[in-house]
Amino acid sequence: MKLNKYMNHKTYPEVRECLEKLIDRGWSLIGYDDGDEYLVLTGDLDEIVEAVHSVLECAVEIEKDSKFADLFFVLGNEPGVALSDYSCSSLLSNDIDEVSEEIYNKYNN
Repeated sequence: MKLNKYMNHKTYPEVRECLEKLIDRGWSLIGYDDGDEYLVLTGDLDEIVEAVHSVLECAVEIEKDSKFADLFFVLGNEPGVALSDYSCSSLLSNDIDEVSEEIYNKYNN
């Protein structure tokens, strides 16, 4: 694990906002992968946000209606683009696209 001692929830508040908005849209946060370890998440948002901020890049696995997606976070990008990419079926991408755009517009206007 590449520890990221310079980043915290205040450095990239959009990480929490992004995850909260997806939870509000019915997504569940189920896994975290930093390349060295995979954690099954309990749904505790603080735990997830802390885990994302502990490394420079990671993936968070999410689920909605028994379908899965991966969110790729990269800390070190410009504000509003900590969510750098995602992978899922095109049928699920609307929620993620909308949340990503909301976050980007908030931090880049």
